[in-house]
This record gives sequence, structure tokens and C-alpha cells, in this order.
Amino acid sequence: MTVIVGGLGSFGGALLGGLTIGVAEAIAALMFTPSMKTALPYALLIIILIFRPRGFFGAKDI
Repeated sequence: MTVIVGGLGSFGGALLGGLTIGVAEAIAALMFTPSMKTALPYALLIIILIFRPRGFFGAKDI
């Protein structure tokens, strides 16, 4: 999931994607029920891929 969010083939994107997913899980664990801790990163994945289909730093041509 981290590589998909960050963009395939991008080390910086994978780093940013992992940080984003980790922070989302931590915030979900603090603010919501334990089941939301698992669901929020997938919702975030869907939202990111709607607006940025290639991920954060994905290239146009793969």
C-alpha cells in the first residue's frame, strides 16, 4: 500500500507514502474505534488514487 500511495519506482514517494499511512493509522487509533485504525488507511488510499492516480511522485510513463 505504501508504494502505491507514493508512486511506483520512487524512493521518496515510498518514504512519504509510508509516513502518510503511519500517521493516518496513529491518528485513527487515537480518535476513533480500533476498527477504524484498519479502515482509515484504505480510505486514504482510495482518496489519494482518485486525485493522484500515479501516487505522490509517480512518473507518467512506467
